[in-house]
Amino acid sequence: MVTPTTAVVPQELTAATGAPTRELVGELRAVVDQAAAHPGGGALVLRVLEAPRTAAHPSDVQEWSRWEKELIRLERLHVPTVVLLDGEITGPALHLSLAADIRFATPQTVFSVTELAHGYLPGMAIHRLVKQVGLGHARRMVLSGERLTAPQAERLGLLDSVAADPAQAAERLLATRSRALGKPTWHLARRLLLESHALSTEDALGSVLAAQERALRERTEQS
Repeated sequence: MVTPTTAVVPQELTAATGAPTRELVGELRAVVDQAAAHPGGGALVLRVLEAPRTAAHPSDVQEWSRWEKELIRLERLHVPTVVLLDGEITGPALHLSLAADIRFATPQTVFSVTELAHGYLPGMAIHRLVKQVGLGHARRMVLSGERLTAPQAERLGLLDSVAADPAQAAERLLATRSRALGKPTWHLARRLLLESHALSTEDALGSVLAAQERALRERTEQS
């Protein structure tokens, strides 16, 4: 079982090589539900295990839709989300990592997109890859099957850090940045980042000013 935790005691989440399974969707839903029920509970830390070699395939688009909706809920949680990665990260493991706020990986971690070879699309992973590494790198990963090593992913901003012990690295980061992570201004900044690619400069200005007004109001109320 995967549960949110305030300490860096990562819970394990096994993601299949192919499409997300019904069991994985249910497990992620339970994790998000529990974290959402405790918005002041610190960071949600997940260890995403290397995918097994047996590939699952989506039975229909409704099943895939349920998975995508849980990833959006994970992306919008009111606690920071941290993933610890190791090994071959593809399929649902890649989807989970792209939806997290902070990512740590071992030096041997490799990222790839394999869904096209199995006859279906990687869903919103295409959208998130373009936003996070740019169209050129996303195109090569999706259409040409290019694999990214951990150092390459770190240089592109797909990883926050490469470490022999990702859990220890995450613990250090959470300890040193505890004053900012999870605060109201942190949530507002995250929302603006997620919206940035979809808004024109004029619309973005409106969102930024509204968020700034809220941040200043909450700061005044707390002082």
